[in-house]
Amino acid sequence: MLVTGAAGFIGSHICEALLSRSGDTIERVIGIDNFDPFYAESIKRSNLEEITSADRDGRFGFERVDIRDRAALGE
Repeated sequence: MLVTGAAGFIGSHICEALLSRSGDTIERVIGIDNFDPFYAESIKRSNLEEITSADRDGRFGFERVDIRDRAALGE
């Protein structure tokens, strides 16, 4: 499952909700965010820490990437 804007308010809560689902077929949750300055970077880092704390099975991965960067998304 890919979640864009994963470090933001809504995206981080979506990631946490996906990771908390039991008996589901979601194997991994991949979050991406470009850390747009709309929110302070410290808030986004705090959101990512909360996701990581909720990830008991090591199913969350994160990449700082802009969704508009096709080359970076391919990696």
